[in-house]
Amino acid sequence: MATIENLLRTDFKAVDKHDEVRTVFGWITGDAKDVPLIVDDGKPVGILNERALMSRRLEQKAKLDPYTLMTRALPLNATLEAAAARMREFRAARLPVEDARGKLAGYVTAIDIARAQGKGQGQAQGRASDLCLPVRSLEEKQTLGDALHAFTQEYVDFLPVTNGGGKVTGVLPRSAVLRMELDSNAGKGRRDAGGEKFHYLNDAIGGFMDEAPVMLPAAASFDALLSALEESGYAIVQKSGANGGIIGIATPETVLRAPPQ
Repeated sequence: MATIENLLRTDFKAVDKHDEVRTVFGWITGDAKDVPLIVDDGKPVGILNERALMSRRLEQKAKLDPYTLMTRALPLNATLEAAAARMREFRAARLPVEDARGKLAGYVTAIDIARAQGKGQGQAQGRASDLCLPVRSLEEKQTLGDALHAFTQEYVDFLPVTNGGGKVTGVLPRSAVLRMELDSNAGKGRRDAGGEKFHYLNDAIGGFMDEAPVMLPAAASFDALLSALEESGYAIVQKSGANGGIIGIATPETVLRAPPQ
């Protein structure tokens, strides 16, 4: 059976679960490219849980331990099926991989697993509508506080933004809200004429969203979907028709859902 060994990626940064969260701030805000993988005394134990970062106040000297999703590491000889099952279990976009000595070797991604399974099992016939997750939409006039609450309820890192009339006008990434949270906790931020600090949670979403969202039709192919995810990390899937509404959002975590036969 096919294994994950040839899919191993090595652009990672090993961080101990007892390190401070600020060691991965660059990744959280999108400024750093190396993927943080969490270790305990050198042994890989999990990945950063960005959803947990939003569920409690993020203190500057907080440790990574409470914000670690303890997925465990996959062995290099793990099968594609075992890797996919583990990713579905933890709703993870990536998983750490360990070598025969139990040391961190790198990581594998859900996109790479999905592509390899698609080639081997005919999954390439799955449509975008089969592989997306229904999510709530935000409106431009809503605040980052509303977005913070929405993200704590959802398992995706992007949420569609509409103009209030149902038309998609943008997408809000989780990282935009986390960046504001980090700046606020560090004492940064705007002040009014009297010197009082504006609270970021009161800012409207419209000023932080990406105004060129990636959209795919419901019938978009499996390969087209994977290409969009590799490029942008998400794709908003629309119903057919000129005024088609949103079916859901596809992310690396959702593409391992088996399409209907």
